[in-house]
Amino acid sequence: RFKVSFLTARQSLASMHQKGLIYRIPRKGTFVAPRRKAGKILVVYSISQQPTEALRFFRHYGETSFFMRMVETASENKFAYDPVFISSESYFVEIRNDLLHHYPDLVGVIFFRNINLLTSSQPILEAQHLPFFFYGSSMHLAKLDGIPRLLYDEVEITRIALDHLLEKGFRRVGILYLD
Repeated sequence: RFKVSFLTARQSLASMHQKGLIYRIPRKGTFVAPRRKAGKILVVYSISQQPTEALRFFRHYGETSFFMRMVETASENKFAYDPVFISSESYFVEIRNDLLHHYPDLVGVIFFRNINLLTSSQPILEAQHLPFFFYGSSMHLAKLDGIPRLLYDEVEITRIALDHLLEKGFRRVGILYLD
C-alpha cells in the first residue's frame, strides 16, 4: 500500500520508539506518545516576609494566582517546558554557579520582578550559556539594557487602580511602594 518494505517500516517504528515518539503495549498495539516537555524553565521570584495585610493580600491574589495560572497552563501541555519555581533568593544564590548540575534539563531562567538578583546573576548565567528573561516593572528599564524582558507600566497600573477606587467612592487613598 505505501510501497515500503517490511524491514524499513520496522526500523522506522524502532527509531520512533527509541526517541519516545511512540509506545508499545504487548498484544494491544503501537500508539503515539503524548507530547514530552522539552525541559525545565526556572522561575525565580521573591516574596517579602513582612507580615502586613497588604502583602498577604497581594501574595494571595497577585503572585500566587499568577504562578497558579502558569502551572495550570503548563500542565495542560500548552507550554513546551515545565516551570520550576524558586522563591528563596538565598537558595538560588547558593546553586546558581552550577544550575545545570541541579537541573540537568534546564533550558532557561525567568526572573520575576527581582532585578537585583538578575543583575548579580547575569554573568554567571552567561558563562553557563543559559538564556534568561526578566518580567517586571518598567521602572527598571535603565538597568535592563540588552536583557530580554517583558515590562508592565507601573505608573499606568497605579493610575487605573486609583481611578477605580475613586470611582467606587473611596476618598482617602494611599499608595504603598515596596522596592
